Amino acid sequence: MEPGASALVLAVGGDTLISVASILEDHKRDRPMALDLLWQVLQRGQEISKRDWKVLRVAITELRDSTYIGRLFFGDADTGNLVWDCDCRPSDGCWLALKMMKQSGSPDSIVIATEEAVTNPLTSIRGDEPEPLKRLKREMGVALHEEDYATAARIRDHPFMQLHMRILEHRKNNRVDAANSMERELEDLINQQSSPDRQEG
Repeated sequence: MEPGASALVLAVGGDTLISVASILEDHKRDRPMALDLLWQVLQRGQEISKRDWKVLRVAITELRDSTYIGRLFFGDADTGNLVWDCDCRPSDGCWLALKMMKQSGSPDSIVIATEEAVTNPLTSIRGDEPEPLKRLKREMGVALHEEDYATAARIRDHPFMQLHMRILEHRKNNRVDAANSMERELEDLINQQSSPDRQEG
């Protein structure tokens, strides 16, 4: 990675983590996993179509409902012409790109990149945000770093977080009045939760 370049850290777990580690460590497993089956289907499809298409690019193109959406772009490796593309989990897309890099021995032919700089609204903190919301975001950052997805899901579903995400969605779509109304609603909810009567109850 070049000095000064920006990067997006992805948390990878489960079978995908095992599959990525197997490629990087050149470890052959006794039994195929789901991604190995995908690889075999793609290879067979290439043979049947008689076209030498490869993964040209893996990109994160969208943040939808607090979830990163990836996209795979397949095409002719020599000409760069796109043949087809599809949605994917970013971690699965990275695995497939690594698999093709391993097979071709030419990692420079594949670019793994984000289409645009994407920040996670569940963890990125602004100075003017209410302290209880900042605290939830810090807890979310720790949970994601430790791959504690049960805790991350609980924090994501917290009423403060849910309202915050709806506010961001309204602002993204230039619905200023709706966003301002929900910000007042969030402020009222936080005040209710932190009021002495509520704490004593």
